[in-house]
Amino acid sequence: NQILGVDFYMLPKGKSRITVTTTKKAEYDLSRKNSLTLLLEIMDSSIPSELTRYLNSSLFKGAVNQITPIIKVAEKQVDLQIELKEMVPYHVMQTDTEIRLDFSKTSVKPPVKQITQTRLGKAFVKPTEVPSETLVKSEKMLPPVVKAAVRPAHNTTKYTGARMTLDFANADIRNILKLIGEVSKRNIVWGHEVKGTVSMRLKNVPWDQALDVVLDVNNLGMIVDGNIIRIMTKEAIKALEQEK
Repeated sequence: NQILGVDFYMLPKGKSRITVTTTKKAEYDLSRKNSLTLLLEIMDSSIPSELTRYLNSSLFKGAVNQITPIIKVAEKQVDLQIELKEMVPYHVMQTDTEIRLDFSKTSVKPPVKQITQTRLGKAFVKPTEVPSETLVKSEKMLPPVVKAAVRPAHNTTKYTGARMTLDFANADIRNILKLIGEVSKRNIVWGHEVKGTVSMRLKNVPWDQALDVVLDVNNLGMIVDGNIIRIMTKEAIKALEQEK
């Protein structure tokens, strides 16, 4: 049995979920290691190297602080050490290919100020809503600017945004956009057609450069209107250009 994914999701009303995806139904044991730590033991299992790093979800509003994989080669077992911000009610549910741990809302607030620093933790999160920051006044309300759908091979764009680090594997692109919105303090909106996953390891890069990279690899573009960034498919942007 192989572990195919370890994902952290935010759910409505402050609840959160850890989903462990396996190739077949797994034998497991869930125990309480100490006052803030749970141990999920998955027997007769293996995990690919790209999933062996810890997942840091401390910047989000859920009860989970971080998840650390522990490989026991001799026992052919993989353990997931789950550290919580506080011990909250939780329950586990299993399907043929998933183990789901649902956690109730925590009263511990995430370190919001840390989001604006240069480093961001690793986490997989599905946002439940579009960021709702109040539109701030800009020096001039410029007309909408359509970002070029296709860029030249040698990009000479100068990036000036606050620097950030992103380290994700198969993360929901909408979650990445939410993180960039928090760092940039911009309002980022997208429709149902914006979907997919992205894997990346970007260290200390400007947020606007990170956004360009994320959009390029997912065949997306953006329209900038003052403090609002609209994310759309490149085909939709071309259609808008043709209508003008």
